[in-house]
Amino acid sequence: MRLGCEAIRAADALRAAGHAVMADQIERAAGSVHANVAEGSGRASSREFRRFDAIAGASLRELESHLILARAVRRLPPADCDALRARIRRVSQLLHGLHESLS
Repeated sequence: MRLGCEAIRAADALRAAGHAVMADQIERAAGSVHANVAEGSGRASSREFRRFDAIAGASLRELESHLILARAVRRLPPADCDALRARIRRVSQLLHGLHESLS
């Protein structure tokens, strides 16, 4: 949840600076992580849950790629990007652990 909130705040800053397209991409990717874990947890089988967990992981990598780009073109402060990427690494570890526990 924290990652999603922080990503939305970063997107709001981008939008305020006139970078709405990049902001939208960041919000969508962050929202997709949460939505896929939630949807997977409601599925009837571990196999289905694993599939949604994998999709959440892909969305996490997409979010990170947008942040890398935002930092490279100086649309977000490096410290903000670094903090978000650290949170992404932690969420990635949690998703990996979840995926392994469902195997």
